[in-house]
Amino acid sequence: MVYVLDTSSFIHIGHFFPDRFPTFWDQFDELVEDGRVISVREARSELETQAAAEHLFEWVQRNREIFHTLAPTRRRSLQRSSPFRGFLS
Repeated sequence: MVYVLDTSSFIHIGHFFPDRFPTFWDQFDELVEDGRVISVREARSELETQAAAEHLFEWVQRNREIFHTLAPTRRRSLQRSSPFRGFLS
């Protein structure tokens, strides 16, 4: 199973500080290494400007490869069906 996370998901897990929840981060990093956690470039961009927790910002910088560009065909499909059409322009 592959997990596709959005910005809010990353912000939420950012509340789990690595020094307090090392097991969570070890297991999460294993999922990332196995290619089971992915996201989109837009989420990375938002996290680079909105991540309040320094450890989350640093994690995003270390794991930039999981943030993919949304394929043009998928982007067009979302633009047609999304109530937030302007967001995806």
